[in-house]
Amino acid sequence: MGRAKNAGTLSAHVSNEIIVTIRNRAAPLNWTPSKFTALILEKWLNDGAPPVHPIDESMVRLSKLAEKEIRRKG
Repeated sequence: MGRAKNAGTLSAHVSNEIIVTIRNRAAPLNWTPSKFTALILEKWLNDGAPPVHPIDESMVRLSKLAEKEIRRKG
């Protein structure tokens, strides 16, 4: 993913273990850790952005129920 008008920058604090894992996986590919992380996030999105936490799962369910209700009334 290159710099584009439809892209932005995101930062996150993660454990050193995650950072080391990402660096180790990115290095043989000659990719930056940022590029590797972006590909992880793209895969997550392409997989349908499944919930990553029980609260997130609850919010996704509520959102889907609200969408169904709007369509039913609409």
